[in-house]
Amino acid sequence: MSAAPQALVRALQDRYTFEHEVGSGGMATVYLARDNRHGSAVAIKVLRPDLVPLLGAQRFAREIRITAGLRHPGILPVLDSGEVQGIPFYVTPYIQGESLAQRLHREQQLPIEDALSIAYQIADALALAHSQGFVHRDIKPSNILLDENNRAILTDFGIARTVDVVTAEKLTESGIALGTPAYMSPEQSACGAVDGRSDIYSLGCVVFEMLAGTPPFTGSTAQSVRARHAVDPPPSLRTVRNTVNPVLEQVIDKALAKVPADRFHSAAEFAEALAGGNRPVPVWRRLPWSRKGVLAGGLALTTLFGIWALAGSNGGPLDANKVVVFPLLQHAGSTARAGIGEEVALLIGSALEHSEPLRWIDGWTWLDVKRRANAELLDARTARNITRARRARFYIDGAVLGSGDSSTVILRLNDARGDSLVAQTSTSGQGTDAVARLGLMAVSQLLPRLLAPGRQVDFAPLSERRPGAIAMWLQGEREYRQSQFLRAFEFYRRAIREDSALAVAAVKGAQAADWMGYDDDAKSFVAAALNHEGNLPPKYAHLAHGLQSFLSGSADSAIAHYRLALGFEPTWAEAWTALGDVYYHLLPAESPLDSLALTAFIEARKGDPD
Repeated sequence: MSAAPQALVRALQDRYTFEHEVGSGGMATVYLARDNRHGSAVAIKVLRPDLVPLLGAQRFAREIRITAGLRHPGILPVLDSGEVQGIPFYVTPYIQGESLAQRLHREQQLPIEDALSIAYQIADALALAHSQGFVHRDIKPSNILLDENNRAILTDFGIARTVDVVTAEKLTESGIALGTPAYMSPEQSACGAVDGRSDIYSLGCVVFEMLAGTPPFTGSTAQSVRARHAVDPPPSLRTVRNTVNPVLEQVIDKALAKVPADRFHSAAEFAEALAGGNRPVPVWRRLPWSRKGVLAGGLALTTLFGIWALAGSNGGPLDANKVVVFPLLQHAGSTARAGIGEEVALLIGSALEHSEPLRWIDGWTWLDVKRRANAELLDARTARNITRARRARFYIDGAVLGSGDSSTVILRLNDARGDSLVAQTSTSGQGTDAVARLGLMAVSQLLPRLLAPGRQVDFAPLSERRPGAIAMWLQGEREYRQSQFLRAFEFYRRAIREDSALAVAAVKGAQAADWMGYDDDAKSFVAAALNHEGNLPPKYAHLAHGLQSFLSGSADSAIAHYRLALGFEPTWAEAWTALGDVYYHLLPAESPLDSLALTAFIEARKGDPD
């Protein structure tokens, strides 16, 4: 490592104290320094002197200033810039951590969830940059930093912005490579015009390497690598990593298409596909539909969006009012009935629905098949990554223990931002119906950590209901989210017969009946729910009113209520599906309305890929 040039040190000594060189690449040299005013560590990147005649110092400085306007958590911000003796420099925060290249050198292959999380974050950052006219041109592992919170951050946008196609040709003629051959798109290698789809190709190469342990194309010379990018099909990822979902392999193959038009049209689209790339492909069951065309429409959507388990996240800070609840672990030897851990998690989520402004996210929806079936397989890293991907700040996990007639529920409140345990509580009691009641007691002890001081929450709509009705409702919920609507319908009906004031079970019963085309039963359930409307969270009350209007053929009223429901939860899949049903069934089949229906169904898929 060499010391910083003395002219640079002297010129910046009032602002920065140089420590040592931390790296050098094809375009610039990076030095670690200390900000004298704030005491923080910064990185000072200095353009190579031999590139100044080609790039132009004024142009470089101007583009750095433009780049400084990019604001995204996945893009390394520019803090300062200038030039010394005609040599441009710029200053960024110094990231404690390592580059993706360093991690790959150490681990070779990354866990699939880690690879997808990193790729999603970078694709999300590129989506913003591309929307503002920036193409990076040098996406590679060494330009992706991983901080101590495992956040992926993209560097070097300033240099990339400076280099347009004309400049790229000058650099190539001068023997200085722009970009890195292992990750360059065919059109970039040929010095052709590039747009954001070139970055998508490069990121596809990086994702391939994170999973396979090597880039898709290698060779003894840069020229041979470029030739392979231009001609060879990408190798089979599942040949070297058979745990990769076939859907994910298709996503990466599409990103690596030779022709830009055959790739994802935008980084946002690529991010959405990555978010669902390792989830199981939904299995659609043939149901006794009473409304013509619904099944065909559903299958068309499945075909169109089969590779999407959309994340519905556009980046930004984690929301402290969003709480992901995962199924509780049911320890071996527990005498509690099978599935009780999942049911208690559902009850906890429903309790959070009564706790404005908190918003419940069902963690089960975002688990793979194995973890859905066995909560023991859910590790902290997976829970944290899912929570962050949903832009939630907190998640709840825990366990259910049972011995004889005694039960214990243990809950943990975790902070996904700081990767820490916020609080843990446990409640114990006697009786075969005690578990649900204990779950409510436990979550009520955690709520003070989530709500404003002094805020009181009324759990009476749930806690005052008959235990048998609660048990029937929760079993119905388990069947409902497996698309077993007939079984769910029977459980909901038994719950309402046991306790007619359990309004949320009546709403869900109406939905199950509606899915099967049992209109009379759906109307009866809705009426039962609205008879006890005060026991419903506001969004469920609007959902019930919307369904009542839909069943009576009142399109405008149904749309208004569903929109109000979505005002409480903008990503609520149930409400989006219901809204799409109104456009599809009640309004004339004109193109604009078909488009509205399709948009609603797409939004529903974002909130619940299954």
